[in-house]
Amino acid sequence: MKRWLHRILNIDPEDLGRGLLLSSCLCLIISAYVIGKVARDALFLARFQAVQLPYVDIASGVLVGFVVAGYLRLRYLTSLPTLLIGSQIFFAANCMVFWLLAHFYHPAWLYPVFYIWVGTFGVLAPTDYAGGKARLRNGRRWRDLRLDLCRVCLEVSGG
Repeated sequence: MKRWLHRILNIDPEDLGRGLLLSSCLCLIISAYVIGKVARDALFLARFQAVQLPYVDIASGVLVGFVVAGYLRLRYLTSLPTLLIGSQIFFAANCMVFWLLAHFYHPAWLYPVFYIWVGTFGVLAPTDYAGGKARLRNGRRWRDLRLDLCRVCLEVSGG
């Protein structure tokens, strides 16, 4: 089975496990983002009018610029494994906080903040997994593997 996979994907046998793990994480992140986009749109439009949607899109874009600048600085200060694990724990903790606030308190500001947060998650979360080629021996093969598995993931997740 392993020989068949690395022959089909054209990747070294040593990199197969690492490449499939990175691609699986990227697939889960893309699926979570597609689901998050549906949830943010539904929650925002249930509370606010569609006329207000461009304002949160603009706010999301502006905030993403600032957050990415801080994230890039943090990326150079910490190691890649620490950043990968820490950022995913941070995103999971944010999801838990959003769920607790929505379930128990229902504040009016929650849905615009969640809308902006999903946009930020969609930019930051896949960044290091998509750039995982530094962890593999052949960057071109990683790009091919990543693109193939991302296409499958998008088809499965409905994006």
